[in-house]
Amino acid sequence: MNLVGNLETSTISLRNNSSTGAGGAGLIIAEGTATYAITGNTIADSGGPGLCLIDLESPGSARAENNTITDAVGIGVEVLRNSAEVELLANTITGTSVAEVGPIDRDAAMAYGVALFDSKATTIRNNRIQENESAGILADMTDWGIYFRRPDLSGDSNVVVRENTYGSNGGGRNLVLQNI
Repeated sequence: MNLVGNLETSTISLRNNSSTGAGGAGLIIAEGTATYAITGNTIADSGGPGLCLIDLESPGSARAENNTITDAVGIGVEVLRNSAEVELLANTITGTSVAEVGPIDRDAAMAYGVALFDSKATTIRNNRIQENESAGILADMTDWGIYFRRPDLSGDSNVVVRENTYGSNGGGRNLVLQNI
């Protein structure tokens, strides 16, 4: 399922849905200032990321709570370029793996339970993040502050990661912080 577009000041609830075997991402929520409540959903065996939260803008927000995301390819939950507040609370994110990568060496491909890039206010709390091939959580702010047409993606950012349960993530890497 994809919810893409500039939905302004709407409140959207996605509750108790199930998606299995999507050819690409399981659920994409992108663009706009809406408020999203993503609760009690199951996303399994997606051919790409399980849940993508991309280009959401303040004053909107996204709260993903009590979802189960299993066996995604590449990224279980992707949080990318958001000035909206994003909360990942009490989710189960397991079994993210590397896909068939063609000419890229398998060792160069990555598979994270949660991948957070260039977002202003993100909380990742009380999740079960296990058995993800490369690492449990990757937080990387490499491009923070350089988006020419997104001045909302500059200044202070706040990333809170706490009270998560980890186990059997790639090489024992539960939390990887880069360029923060």
